[in-house]
Amino acid sequence: AGIETLIDHVPADIKTVNVTNEHGSFELHSETPTEISTDANGKEVVSTTGATVYTLVGFEDAALESGKPDAVANDAAAVKTTNVVDITGANPEEYGLTKPRATVKITFNNGNERTVFVGNEAPGATGVYIKVNGDEGIYLVAVESVDSFLYKATALLDPAVTTAADTDENATPSKVTISGSNFPKTLEFIPNDDETVPSAYY
Repeated sequence: AGIETLIDHVPADIKTVNVTNEHGSFELHSETPTEISTDANGKEVVSTTGATVYTLVGFEDAALESGKPDAVANDAAAVKTTNVVDITGANPEEYGLTKPRATVKITFNNGNERTVFVGNEAPGATGVYIKVNGDEGIYLVAVESVDSFLYKATALLDPAVTTAADTDENATPSKVTISGSNFPKTLEFIPNDDETVPSAYY
């Protein structure tokens, strides 16, 4: 009925995801703590021992926004179609696949690699056209199953500038300084102690 599994993994199997789209490119590294044990039949069993840790290349020291790296990994790990558009892959230009909106190279821990090409949205909001290397067919997938491949790199970064205050006593910054290429003059905010302007906090 058009439902095919083109990539069948779990996020813990992923080593890297490299995404190129209209905003540029980003590479996400994934590391899941594991341990190897032996079952009753003497077969090696790999099991996870902790949560997966994601790193955005070029922003290794930056905090990532909760859920965004997981969305990329989930979409990359398992690709399931909703319909077969053309099993022969003819006329890819009609589906936006000669100049894909996103090209996603996925490297798994076992060394295998797959590449997903994301084309145009289908009429009537019925899905998105894709191709996967090693398969000639053009397929339709749900929009939400590839939307993370259209992220900007900065969309993966945690937008919070500071952490939440622990108590009311430290909830008010003693000083805030803003500088950079968009600020010819450095801005500095300090708590207002001028009693003639009681309405100003800073």
